[in-house]
Amino acid sequence: DDAIRAIRMCAIVSVVLSRIATELKLPFGGYGVLGMCNDSATLIDFALRGETMSYPLLSTGRFLIHIVSYLSKLKDEFMALRGKTLDDGKLDLVVFDTTSLIKSTSTLPSDLHISPSTLIDTSARYESSYALSVFQCIADAKDILREMANVARKHLQE
Repeated sequence: DDAIRAIRMCAIVSVVLSRIATELKLPFGGYGVLGMCNDSATLIDFALRGETMSYPLLSTGRFLIHIVSYLSKLKDEFMALRGKTLDDGKLDLVVFDTTSLIKSTSTLPSDLHISPSTLIDTSARYESSYALSVFQCIADAKDILREMANVARKHLQE
């Protein structure tokens, strides 16, 4: 069930982000640089569904690399517990979910450095996140991103 997997992944991500923040002595527990707001939830969404509509995604490559590294170490720790726990079946689920998080973290889009190849996805996520344009600047940004995405789509289809 996806709800149980999401809760399990929340625990895994929490452990990893806490370890990174502690070991690297990051200010505010790493809140900003590790993407603990949108990005941490997006890792789980992306791992479960293979896509996300969250915007903005602000994790930087440097810290995404740390997250993947720490997820890999944690996965190895879980695998070392095989045969030593009461229920290896449950442990296998944890290992599977950790692997899913490694994959989602490795392919997570970034909105800090939009490229032509990611522009279409960024535009769609922006539209979804700001479906109701209360402010004119949001409506303008949606129009600009939509136009840029159409140009990118045209060039990618040639």
